[in-house]
Amino acid sequence: MSKFYDEAIKKLDYDERPLCYLKCSLLTFVCRRGYRPGILIATNKRVFFYELNLGFWHTESFLYEDISFIEEREGIMRKSIVMNVNGEVVKICNIISGNVQRFMAIVKDNIKVGRD
Repeated sequence: MSKFYDEAIKKLDYDERPLCYLKCSLLTFVCRRGYRPGILIATNKRVFFYELNLGFWHTESFLYEDISFIEEREGIMRKSIVMNVNGEVVKICNIISGNVQRFMAIVKDNIKVGRD
């Protein structure tokens, strides 16, 4: 996991600090519903998703000021996170590792600070 995490933080901006991360999947819909496994990082500036698939990397970025809503949901097997980003629902599923409560607290604090 540390090599994957190290690769992900190389994609962050020079003034960005990773605060917490989750190994998880991002639920997407491109022609069909699918899960993209990767790492979700809460930084001092945004929520950042990094995926490495077949040697190609892909990122998604969610600025705190664009997140209007975030909640943790309890599923049958695992917890998940749902965010509303610019009017679109973003689902984070299959959380394998990481501290979900700490991640949620960091994101909620940064959303609140952005609105003050």
